[in-house]
Amino acid sequence: MKSEPTTIFPLLDVRQEIARLREHYESSTRSNRFYKLAAECITEIYGPLEPKNFNSLSATRGFFASKQRVIRDLLEANETATVEQSS
Repeated sequence: MKSEPTTIFPLLDVRQEIARLREHYESSTRSNRFYKLAAECITEIYGPLEPKNFNSLSATRGFFASKQRVIRDLLEANETATVEQSS
């Protein structure tokens, strides 16, 4: 009877792995929250938007990207002001 070769996996540092997973989770969660907030703000201001409201996919992307940029800049400015006030 021939034995199969054993695959040896490298040992993981549990703390490093948990930290890596937590960082990934938090960054994707922040991103998801931002896009949800941006979509809610855009819908509140412009009303429900449908693909027929735009001439092309690139027009849709340009519309949303520019609005998301403004919202991101406002959030960053607010975060900076909050940090400065707490100092």
